[in-house]
Amino acid sequence: MEPSVVTRSLTDVYCYAEKAPEVESDAFSPSIDKTVLHVLASALDAYGNGDPWVFFKEVVAMTEEEAGIEATVMGADDSAAIYDLNGRQLMAPQHGINIIGGKKVVVK
Repeated sequence: MEPSVVTRSLTDVYCYAEKAPEVESDAFSPSIDKTVLHVLASALDAYGNGDPWVFFKEVVAMTEEEAGIEATVMGADDSAAIYDLNGRQLMAPQHGINIIGGKKVVVK
C-alpha cells in the first residue's frame, strides 16, 4: 500500500518590498499559478515583469490595512521626522520598517 500524498499549496503571499526581490525561479513551486501575490500599491509595476513574479495567479495591491499603515500626515517641519509603525516618533531609524519623511523605509 502506497502512502497517500497530500499536496498543500500557498494561497497568498504578501511582499512588502517596494522593489521586487531577486529569488530563485522555483522558490514558490509547485503551485505558484494558484497563489495570489499581494504587494504595496506603489510596487505593482515592479512585480509585473520579473521572474518568478509573473507566474503568480494574480498580483494585487494590498489594502492600507494589510500594508500596516492607515495614513501618515506631515507638517512643514516633519519632513525628516522618523516614526515606527505604531506612530511613535524615533530619534534614529530602528531595525525593521520605519517611516522617514512620510515614506516607508526598511532598515536591515
